[in-house]
Amino acid sequence: MGTRAVLLCLGVGTGVVLARALGPEGRGHYTVAVTIATVAMALGHLSVEQAQISLWRDPLRRDGLIGNGPSLGLITGTAAALVTGAVLVAGLRWPALGLPDPLLLGVALASVPFTTASVYVTGTSLLRGRIGVVNRSRLGAAAVQCSALVLLAALGMLTAGWVVAIFTATALLQFVLLRPGPHRWNRSLARLTLRAGLPLHTGSSAFFLLQRVDILLLNALASPIAVGLYSVAVTVAEMTRLIADSVTQTAMPGLADADEEAAIRATRRATVATFAAALGSAGVLGGCAWFALPLVYGPDFAGSAAPLIALLPGLVLLAGTRPAGAWLLRVGRPHLVSATSVAGLGLNVALNLLLVPRFGAVGCALASTAGYGALALSQLCWFVHAGNHRLRAQRRVREQDAERRPEGDRDGEIAQRVGEEQGHQVGHDQGAGHHVLTAATAAKTHRDQHAERD
Repeated sequence: MGTRAVLLCLGVGTGVVLARALGPEGRGHYTVAVTIATVAMALGHLSVEQAQISLWRDPLRRDGLIGNGPSLGLITGTAAALVTGAVLVAGLRWPALGLPDPLLLGVALASVPFTTASVYVTGTSLLRGRIGVVNRSRLGAAAVQCSALVLLAALGMLTAGWVVAIFTATALLQFVLLRPGPHRWNRSLARLTLRAGLPLHTGSSAFFLLQRVDILLLNALASPIAVGLYSVAVTVAEMTRLIADSVTQTAMPGLADADEEAAIRATRRATVATFAAALGSAGVLGGCAWFALPLVYGPDFAGSAAPLIALLPGLVLLAGTRPAGAWLLRVGRPHLVSATSVAGLGLNVALNLLLVPRFGAVGCALASTAGYGALALSQLCWFVHAGNHRLRAQRRVREQDAERRPEGDRDGEIAQRVGEEQGHQVGHDQGAGHHVLTAATAAKTHRDQHAERD
């Protein structure tokens, strides 16, 4: 939580510096280039980090997974960058797409091998319990990035090209700070890891695109200025996730090890708590948006307030239903999670094509909110339906077990429950300062007192 808070503060501070130095158009140019690079990484990493989790259960494979991580990440990341570059070369023939300068795109794509390798190394580092190394790498890279951007802004030298170059250099720095160690290559295990990750890749890719494809569509259908305004709205709106995620982590302790009924009840509690936290933070952001954004980012970004407010309902729903999505994965429903992500992505793209030409950044925000809401509500409805069904099934099993139990066992169980209830009542009354006797004990005491008088 502390690391995420520091990273959030550094990100917000850097965003303010960039906004004031570059304005909406400059921010839009570098946002599109960086978004293309991150999309290339998300599509190209093939969900290997999720495959590492499942393969980690075998102790004999752990050294191989650790050794393969850096090399496999560099290979898949390079392939993703080359494929994306080829697509962009073809796309540059259509100026209507509004793609940034080819040199800017090339520098951004140079980061993809390092970000992909960092994802793989981070996965095995967390599985090994090297949380400190991961946190230090993130904090160190973010601090260097922020310092470099602030220095260039102070010197009046900050441009979109410098921002993208520092982004790529920071990706390399974070990979180095992770201390990946010697690259011991295990070809058969690498093939197994890729095969294990591919079935999970559709859902993770769709979920990532749901959160990022709006930037690319807005750039193609509107202008870099609209992208710059919208990117500020997205950055500020996503601050609701920090609070919501922290509540989710504290409200669901031991979910992985809990029995099914306890997991369902824990997920319900976590969903309510997360919704409340996300709704509260969204209310604060929405109430401050109209005057705070121009004050902090500059008057040129006053147009970011309306997209921010349009984004907040979708982000509240998305954050609030994270516990439900985690439960669906826990009970072995990854295909359902993937299907809801794909459906949300399809709705988002369709609405962007419809709304952005008329409403610009606000239309893009409304389309994203609709996509987030469709994903969140579908997962929540399925959790309610499946959770209630499983609870009813467990109750029926317990009732059938009780009916098959011998009469003597049932009598003993009833007596035990009565005793427990009496014990709870006695404990409650004693805690209140009273001494309570059972009816049988009171009658015996009364008889003893009469016997003494006689």
